[in-house]
Amino acid sequence: MNTPSAVLRLRNITHTFPDGTDSKVALDSVNLDVRIGELVAIMGPSGSGKTTLLNIAAGIVRPDTGQVIVNNRTLSMTSTEERSRLRREEIGIVFQQNSLVSALSVLENVALPLELNGVKAKSAQAQAEQYLTTHGLNYLSPRDPASLSGGERQQIAVVAALAGQRSLLLADEPTGALDSRTADQVMRFIRNKVEQGAAGLLVTHDARQAAWADRILFLKDGVLTGETGPSLTQSLNPVQVTKDFPELR
Repeated sequence: MNTPSAVLRLRNITHTFPDGTDSKVALDSVNLDVRIGELVAIMGPSGSGKTTLLNIAAGIVRPDTGQVIVNNRTLSMTSTEERSRLRREEIGIVFQQNSLVSALSVLENVALPLELNGVKAKSAQAQAEQYLTTHGLNYLSPRDPASLSGGERQQIAVVAALAGQRSLLLADEPTGALDSRTADQVMRFIRNKVEQGAAGLLVTHDARQAAWADRILFLKDGVLTGETGPSLTQSLNPVQVTKDFPELR
């Protein structure tokens, strides 16, 4: 049986931040592959480097050393314009704070990424309506973001990030401000997209949401450690995690 190819490969990623007269190591020789049909979760306390890792994977931040390879393209060897195109066309990014455009309706927000990729407005809106229907959210199509609850806004932001032919999904604490029911719905959207043939990387401090992943790794002091397999993922709970990582309490 062939192993699915890696959509995202991180090789010896190191990144530091200025810290007064010294520097702080955010990531220390990080290596990671995320394959088609796989959702990988990275857990760690605030300030552990999770968001930095995600931004490096997206080509938003350049690492001090190491290589980021997305769909066999080394990002350090691409132009700023090419990295922007890659994010528009191939990478879906979900943030904890949704990034909906307040002047647009829900339907127009979901259609926007498609239009930016060259899909004509009428076709983009038809596709957006289908995405919303598939996720049970088409009743929100005419609404404006300001009229939505926080949970509804985040669900719409996720659908917009998943729209189109995304091969890589990057999610930064996508359920942090949501109740457990809405959080599970958001994770179900992400999980379904991965199972349809994308690769997903999730960073979170929430063991409940990490349990949706196929693999879980822990980021502490800039180092990835403590990987679990699928069988352990199913039994993961906050008590187990916080026993070894009390910072997550």
